[in-house]
Amino acid sequence: MNVKDEIKKLRLAEEFEFMNSGAIEQFSKKIIGRLLQSTNAAYFSRLGGELTCDIPLGPPNAGISQNPSNPNKPKMEIRSRFLEEIYQDAFTFTFFSDLLVKNTKTLQDLHAHLSSPYTFETGLPQVRLEHVLNHPNNIRKVRQHQHGKRHVM
Repeated sequence: MNVKDEIKKLRLAEEFEFMNSGAIEQFSKKIIGRLLQSTNAAYFSRLGGELTCDIPLGPPNAGISQNPSNPNKPKMEIRSRFLEEIYQDAFTFTFFSDLLVKNTKTLQDLHAHLSSPYTFETGLPQVRLEHVLNHPNNIRKVRQHQHGKRHVM
């Protein structure tokens, strides 16, 4: 193992020490649950099926299985360590994304070949307040806030 690998190993161990695995799993289950609900409503329920997900312990990995005799009921498996690594990566994304923009032409090259309203100039997309406030799920909450009612967004 070289020096960079040793430093990375120490950094990851330090990050892992301050992570709350239980909180990450609860948060992940909430997000995955919402994704399953919308996917099932849009696709699987129409077919008389259901997409499910298990989050077992184990090394980082994810996959999906499907019984050929019951193809409309696939099951995803996302191991808890994989979810923890995604959580860790979310914290370093901003740092590496900014470095990518400052030290390479990757984003400029991407823009040269892509014409999309979703391109952005910096390493991080800017989420504008109107994008959040005008989202259908938030309109009712914003109106309650404007009228002085207590709410959680």
